Amino acid sequence: MGPDDVDCLDLKIEALRNELNSFAQICSLTGPIIISLSQRIDFYLNIRTKILSQDQHPISQANR
Repeated sequence: MGPDDVDCLDLKIEALRNELNSFAQICSLTGPIIISLSQRIDFYLNIRTKILSQDQHPISQANR
């Protein structure tokens, strides 16, 4: 899986999160469950961002 695939996957995950948020606003009964899923997706994206930034840091130092 290359960087372009990862970016595409991240965009799809963000789109899913946005759809879940919209759906949660419509459905009051299932809303809390969907919001919880959306928060977990946010957590996942934050962790991925941290991991990717840590992975890129050593590479940028090695290129110097």
